[in-house]
Amino acid sequence: MNNPFRKFFEEDQESVDLTDCHQILDWARCPYHNIFMAYLERGTDAKIDVATATSMLASSERINTFKDIRAHIRKQLRDAQEVIDREARNE
Repeated sequence: MNNPFRKFFEEDQESVDLTDCHQILDWARCPYHNIFMAYLERGTDAKIDVATATSMLASSERINTFKDIRAHIRKQLRDAQEVIDREARNE
């Protein structure tokens, strides 16, 4: 079936460079990675400043940004490991 909207719901299957995957995983092994992830974790647990509407929005935005960054890093690590595992199985 030819569905013209299919491309909007499928994830992109870009070719991934194994060097990039190894660099991502190497960075995750660095001691600073754990420090940075702990910093992001503390940022996601911060309290929302409810003093004014503006401060509430700003602090909520900051917390959401920490969550987005943390989720992005975790996804990159997971995807890099999956690519390396898949390539190892195909060899």
